[in-house]
Amino acid sequence: MKKKAISLLLSLLLILTLFAPLGVVSFACWPHIYDDGVVTTEPTCGTDGVLTYTCADCNYSFDVTLPASGEHVYDEPFITAEPTCGTPGVLTYTCTVCGYVYNEPFPASGAHLFDGGDITTEPTADSHGVFTFTCEICGCTLDAAIPACDGHACDDIVSVTEPTCNTEGEIVYFCLTCGETYSEIIPATDAHDYGDGQITTSPTCTECGVKTYTCLTCGATHTETVSTIGHDWSLWACTEVPTCDAPGEISFTCTACGDVSTQTIPPTGAHIFDAGVVTTQPLCGKPGILTRTCENCGEVCIEEIPPTGMPPHYYDEGTITTEPTCTDDGEKIFTCNVCGATYTQTIPAIGHNWGTWVITIQPTETTTGLEVRTCLNDPSHTETQVIPALSAQPAQPDPQPDPQPNPQPTNNGGTYSSLTQVFRDIIQIVIDFLQSFFGI
Repeated sequence: MKKKAISLLLSLLLILTLFAPLGVVSFACWPHIYDDGVVTTEPTCGTDGVLTYTCADCNYSFDVTLPASGEHVYDEPFITAEPTCGTPGVLTYTCTVCGYVYNEPFPASGAHLFDGGDITTEPTADSHGVFTFTCEICGCTLDAAIPACDGHACDDIVSVTEPTCNTEGEIVYFCLTCGETYSEIIPATDAHDYGDGQITTSPTCTECGVKTYTCLTCGATHTETVSTIGHDWSLWACTEVPTCDAPGEISFTCTACGDVSTQTIPPTGAHIFDAGVVTTQPLCGKPGILTRTCENCGEVCIEEIPPTGMPPHYYDEGTITTEPTCTDDGEKIFTCNVCGATYTQTIPAIGHNWGTWVITIQPTETTTGLEVRTCLNDPSHTETQVIPALSAQPAQPDPQPDPQPNPQPTNNGGTYSSLTQVFRDIIQIVIDFLQSFFGI
């Protein structure tokens, strides 16, 4: 038994030694002594970060959420799609913190830059021809009709007046045969030349602005939304210093609008504990307790003191927790007077203590009897055995035999009395058996 207890304790100490570096087992490291925290996940504009504090003694750690940094901080925009005469381009902004991409429309460049034009369909005497202008920027085309000239050679262009966003243009043709001139109207392009535009409502940290574009030709305008500039936070300032067990606070201020943001700093957990006092002495198989107190805040740290050594224990005389019976073993527990360690011992069954046999059914000449004996330890335990009929038992010699009477002739009355006695004996046997078996 002692060898088994020593083996069990050694196994337990081995398990504790293996798992202690992993933080699974810590010998009463409370409260923890945390470091200043390490940012394990950097916060971004829209995603919280993680600040991790780790105990210097047992490597236990906990996480504190670092709030998202706020508005995006965009770099200088760049054109990802060039504008054309009638199609806006795309101006792209990229956040330097989280990589978020924001696209803003870039206005169309304005009026088309058409070339000198070409005759794409020759006119005839009965049908007009087509004179096509092509924009050198976007490649769009503008068609002008060449009037039918019944035999005229109208392939010479005298002048071309290009259309604008809101005015029509004109092409003047000269007939080389008869010297007459003809003109054709070119429709207005509706392609405004807005230029670079200007900010008419400046954006703020939290509200969008407005940028207005004005056509340099006709004065037509259109507006676009300018995204917020986001807060320009100053450096963090500690407004409340944390202590061993009380949180602190840090704040920062937007240099643009004056908004203030605050964040709670967890307690430092860096208690300065004294040497400690032994409040519970270690025993033979039971660790003690060392109580240390923080010199700053009075926080108490409880540490275990290893046991003074391995057994032998100082066991008492034992206590019977389960009494043995005739057939079942009992149990006795021994307790160490020093550390309270226990072990269990089996008490063998005591066996039956039978009393004397008692005849419950008398045997007769023709029927068997029955006798019972009872255990003196537990009266519920009994044992029965059959008594042979008297006719089967050997005859006992009679030292003084009685004088034999004269034989008398048998009669029916004597026969009836014998049968009646036999019947009564049978009934008595059944009754005794029922009383013995059912406990009646």
